[in-house]
Amino acid sequence: MTVLDQNPDSCICPDLRDYWHLVQRKEDKQCLLKSTSTPHEITLSAEEDYALRHFTGQFNITQIQKQCRQKYPDISPTFVEKLCDRLLTEGILNESIAQPYITLKPEAKWIEHPAGYWLLRNPKGTPKWGLIQKQIPNLVYLFFNQYSYETIQLLEQFPLETVVDRCNYPSQQLQQQRQILAATGMLAGIDPPAKKGFSLNPLQLLYLQIPLFDPDRFLSLYIDRLSWLWTKMAGFCLALFLTSCAIVGWNQRLEIAYTGAKLWESYSNSLILPFIFLSLFVVVIHELGHAFTLKHFGGIVPEIGLLLMMLFPAAYTNTTDSYRLPRWQRLLVVGAGILVQLTIAAIALTIWNFAIPGSALQITSYLLLIAALFTLAVNLNPLAKFDGYYFLVALTGILNLRSRARAFYFNLFTGKPLQEPQNTRWVLAIYGPLSLLYLWFIFGFLILRILQWFWVNLPQISQSILLIALIYWLFSKLFSSSR
Repeated sequence: MTVLDQNPDSCICPDLRDYWHLVQRKEDKQCLLKSTSTPHEITLSAEEDYALRHFTGQFNITQIQKQCRQKYPDISPTFVEKLCDRLLTEGILNESIAQPYITLKPEAKWIEHPAGYWLLRNPKGTPKWGLIQKQIPNLVYLFFNQYSYETIQLLEQFPLETVVDRCNYPSQQLQQQRQILAATGMLAGIDPPAKKGFSLNPLQLLYLQIPLFDPDRFLSLYIDRLSWLWTKMAGFCLALFLTSCAIVGWNQRLEIAYTGAKLWESYSNSLILPFIFLSLFVVVIHELGHAFTLKHFGGIVPEIGLLLMMLFPAAYTNTTDSYRLPRWQRLLVVGAGILVQLTIAAIALTIWNFAIPGSALQITSYLLLIAALFTLAVNLNPLAKFDGYYFLVALTGILNLRSRARAFYFNLFTGKPLQEPQNTRWVLAIYGPLSLLYLWFIFGFLILRILQWFWVNLPQISQSILLIALIYWLFSKLFSSSR
């Protein structure tokens, strides 16, 4: 069987770099392919030299042919196939080219993280649907331990049967690895369709993300002008300012509380709308703090969007690219939003102290102070997936903390082996039940409030219909489960 007998789209050109080197002879600039262990060498044309530079085990014949046609438009449509046949004749390739089980896309790159795991990063994933921008770039990350990384490396070099037979890996596990890679758009020739719109389920009432647009170009325009914000001098001045304001605020805590009570007594519900708008302003600036900090460290920020937290509107920024950064830089990316909120609160406190008592400026600065502190308290909660959670993840180095905590308890109660290292088990043991209780409390509170509203505001006939529908649903579930 020769290369010409195979399907060019499935025939992966092998990696020759360990055994053959491409060189250029000094005296006549002739391109050569030289063996690393024997005197064997063959002369090449410039087109053949360019094509062989793509023999890295990642591209098939069709892909290399396309690359060659872009650089040399006049080459033959079967140029790469003929080159492979020549390599067969010269004994450089075997009579058959082993087809690996998977082929990653060229843009999918492996990153070894100092924390001991591997990242597979694809900055050109299947685009997302956005509310303002129709297609938003999708940055895709997958996390693998050393065992899974080595498995995928083997699958990139050998057929499935070879890996199963020689390395004793379970076939089902290898197929699951390929399904994950295919579903996330990591494999060459496989592009999952872009999701349009979004589906709503009850849990999303707690945390619903709606993508809006790609802010990366905007961030790139201004990041150089703001680079002074991340200097040591700026950090020192900010720390001094925040510390002094914290001392002033603590000494004025009773006065601040009294002012709030007097404002509510005077203005009551008319303060709610301005407070909401100021909270949104704080959150937007907070998200820009995350985005610009990640951009400062060389990351990509592909998405900004609308966030509904327990039906309260806010904003979010996709900072997934921070996972490839060292831990201290990830902590800065997460902590940037917290620092922004503290800074806004400190500025608002300063204005409140110097503004004319009872003026619009003093009232606005007070509301801004409370809005910044309120949103900060929400963000610091590590039991929900806000900044406090991601800060704890970066601090402990435990990726997917919530799901791993639940898996830890599942394995513990079912008698399965505990996969987690000893030094992380105590964190998972504490975090697991706390996060579950928090979720039940919040979701139960929302359901109770909704039911109370329906019971008070809907007429009795609607309550009867709702009760009949609930009874029908329960009986249908019981009937279906007994079948």
